[in-house]
Amino acid sequence: MGNSSKKEKLTEKTISSNEQPARVTAQEDDNIEENNNPTGFWSPVFNEYCFGDSPDDVNDKLPVPFSTVEWITLAIAYEYKLDEVRYFFVRLDAFDELTKFVPPHMYVSPSSFVCFMFTKKKLFRISIRLLHDDRALNYRDIIESYARAVNTPLLSNKMFHYEDERIFYYSSEQDDHTVIETIEKGRVFPDGQMWNPFPSDKIEKKSFHSSNSDYLYDLMISYSHQDKDLCHRIYSKLVADGFNVWVDLENMYGSTIDRMAEAIENSQFILICMSQRYETSPYCKTEGQYTYKLQRPFIPLVVEKNYRPKSWLGALVGLRMYIDFTKYDFDVAYDKLRTEVQRNKPQK
Repeated sequence: MGNSSKKEKLTEKTISSNEQPARVTAQEDDNIEENNNPTGFWSPVFNEYCFGDSPDDVNDKLPVPFSTVEWITLAIAYEYKLDEVRYFFVRLDAFDELTKFVPPHMYVSPSSFVCFMFTKKKLFRISIRLLHDDRALNYRDIIESYARAVNTPLLSNKMFHYEDERIFYYSSEQDDHTVIETIEKGRVFPDGQMWNPFPSDKIEKKSFHSSNSDYLYDLMISYSHQDKDLCHRIYSKLVADGFNVWVDLENMYGSTIDRMAEAIENSQFILICMSQRYETSPYCKTEGQYTYKLQRPFIPLVVEKNYRPKSWLGALVGLRMYIDFTKYDFDVAYDKLRTEVQRNKPQK
């Protein structure tokens, strides 16, 4: 952004180099093939939210505002830099006008959500997460509609990438969810294969438990995004208790595998959040296998009622004791987890 005081609206204007909102029609561009899918020429319109908005600004425009969004109460995105990046997320089905995010008559999983991320108390990133389920294993029609809104062709993998002097605007597809993100360029810098407000080489390596620790994080949470409600609750409780925790709240712009590997390498413990969804996820399997390869200490958690690990996951956890968050009250299960972490931490 040339003028940092100017807020960029996250609308069609944001994702267009023109001053006026850009709408693509077949009549305006003969080179665009006729779109026969039900999404038509829909464009996303979530123009209430502006880059540079404070958490309070964004909260005031939500369909059901949070009771408080004081900076100190927001969840911390440790994958960036300690307390310098914070976020909150809202389920898409909380919005009266879902068509701001999704074309009309298109199904999305009810667990899908939008995440607002802030640095220095200013909005710099909006991430839409469309969770896969039995009805929607991919969202290719929705991705195509987002691409058409900025007159951007799909890549060979059926995703899109657009950028101008102000923003990055792109999609990606993971094993259990599809991502659509907009990032303000003026607040991020190159960091390997991603863009980051605080490049990783400037992050100070320190741990809550020991000033002599070689680890950047006390814990990494390995989980399926379809189990995010309980896993994010565990994460928030750990953070409130002073632990430095890495969790894949959002997939980083760049190599997801590289970021996962760095997280495991730089975490003292790994929390394996076990469920059938975790067991069948290729991405989660990669995390579990890399944890084993590095011989990193891990603690198995059950996050799906009546689930017992089988297949590769059963072999990984062996006869280890589980902490079952579906069997006990949350606070009781959390106390068991905290006790296990404290019991296994190295002595100073």
